[in-house]
Amino acid sequence: MGSHRLGALAVLLFACSVATAAGAQNQNLDEAKRAFSAGVALLQDPDGARYEEALVQFQRAYDLSKSWRALGNLALCLLKLERDGEAIAAYDKYLAEAGKQLDSGSRSQAERDLMTLKANVATVSLELPVEGAIIVDERTDTRGNRILNEYSVQGTTTELGLHPGRHTIVMRVSQGEQRWEVKLDPGGKAAHKFEMPSSSAPAAPAGGAATTQAEAQPTAPATDVREETGSNGTKIAGYAAIGLGVVGIGVGTFFVIQSRGSRNDADALCTGDQCPVSKREEIRSLQEDANDQGRMAIIALAAGGLSAAAGVTLLVLSGGSGEQAPATAHISPWIGPTGAGLAGRF
Repeated sequence: MGSHRLGALAVLLFACSVATAAGAQNQNLDEAKRAFSAGVALLQDPDGARYEEALVQFQRAYDLSKSWRALGNLALCLLKLERDGEAIAAYDKYLAEAGKQLDSGSRSQAERDLMTLKANVATVSLELPVEGAIIVDERTDTRGNRILNEYSVQGTTTELGLHPGRHTIVMRVSQGEQRWEVKLDPGGKAAHKFEMPSSSAPAAPAGGAATTQAEAQPTAPATDVREETGSNGTKIAGYAAIGLGVVGIGVGTFFVIQSRGSRNDADALCTGDQCPVSKREEIRSLQEDANDQGRMAIIALAAGGLSAAAGVTLLVLSGGSGEQAPATAHISPWIGPTGAGLAGRF
């Protein structure tokens, strides 16, 4: 596949650049080349690019070699992980250190990425009660993917460049943790002061959990819900779950088609095994889109099938109060070469 040729070329160029680094020890250079190769392999993982692990390898490669080629991939990983403030710093350094050695296509791509980052990054200023706190930032993107980043803070203040959207920012210290939820607009700014977590909550008694006030109050005798509401509520829930299952399978089918289209578009940019160097960023982007869409298809189809199965179960159970449940009720998802859906009867 063309992406593997591009990866090999990137490793070769990196090796050539570090080989001329003045004053660097041969052992450090060998370790730097191994780390760079490992980072490229992680980006080309068949199951999808592993940016967090690749980031560690490219950071090590740069620390050992000070090669601007490692900085370029380092900046890409930070961008994909939504560590936008760090990505901006890495891209600025990459363009400055590469200078005229960077080809026009790669420079244009890096400058576009940097311009987009700077236009959208949201700045968050945090004040902490003690030194050495851990900040955990969590965001869910429009595809439902959970983005989680962790930052170690040495002092009692820090400033983070984050991706726009709704964030849950957690401060963790030895005394406990505190949460702050905030919506960050593109190019916006926000500030928050964390307080020391309270440790005054009563401890649970030895040998068992603490009894809450609600548990200590007498409660009315339990009644059978079916005696009051019959089976209508269960039937409604069953039909609703089946409806959600159909929607999930429909969404999964959509992503299957999208993934196939992205892969075809990537293959169309190459002639046989030969892929133009100028198209490598576009090819990599299409392959990443195909991987993301494939994962979403699997998730949606699985969720749709489970929801539909739960709906059928609820319909079967709803017949137990006044009528015998049909013994042949069943439903199952199916996937074919041109689509997907549900099959069965109840």
